[in-house]
Amino acid sequence: ILTNLDKLLDNVTVSPTSELEHCNISYWPRAREWVGFTSFLAREKAKCGKERNVTFDKESFVSSCMAEQDFHINMRTGHNKPDWNLLQHHILPIKKYHLQINQNLKSKVQLLLKQEILNLQIQNPTTTGVHIRRGDFGGYTRFGHQMIDEKYYLAGMEYYRLQYPDTVFVLVSDDMDWCRQKFASSDVLLIGGNSPEEDLAILASCNHSLIGYGTFGVWGGFLAGGEVVVPESLKLFRGTASETAARVWNWTMLSGF
Repeated sequence: ILTNLDKLLDNVTVSPTSELEHCNISYWPRAREWVGFTSFLAREKAKCGKERNVTFDKESFVSSCMAEQDFHINMRTGHNKPDWNLLQHHILPIKKYHLQINQNLKSKVQLLLKQEILNLQIQNPTTTGVHIRRGDFGGYTRFGHQMIDEKYYLAGMEYYRLQYPDTVFVLVSDDMDWCRQKFASSDVLLIGGNSPEEDLAILASCNHSLIGYGTFGVWGGFLAGGEVVVPESLKLFRGTASETAARVWNWTMLSGF
């Protein structure tokens, strides 16, 4: 972990192992919560299928068999990682002294952005970083709720175009081929898909952010600062890192998505 952090950040510090037992934020309770939730889904699927003599696929049984309150992961406060409620009073000095992008990586990304923006021939644009997570959030139904698709990102881009007419969108994703099909435009730079640390540094270098689900986009938006737009449907997943960040930092929720 430390090796990967060194690729991304300057001035990384790690507490000795003896101090970990005193840490207020732990991964393991969250992991147990997640394992318990997925096991619960499996049991409910088998039970409902037996009672109704029906074979459900992995998605349809949720809307057919489960109550609304059971759609949620319901992680307990303090078991979320990061716990923004806990960190909000300390995060700004942490950001200032410990969450600065590695200087070599920062220089590389800034040069890349400068060259790409010059090709667009737009003077002093406002840059909006766009993170699209497709791998396990690719537009299908999950936990009883439809995931966002390209319509959300297109609407988010229109929102920023109205706010900042000179905006340029800098798009990174784990599925750049899909993004090239959906978002090719004269004001969109499709330059992601490199190493994770380079993609995160690109997001952090932008003025504003348009993100979906997942902690990668959350950190990109947080490190960038400025306005961060998220889908309103994050409210359905209360207690997750994305929903908590949006609520604690008062990010803009795009209605209808």
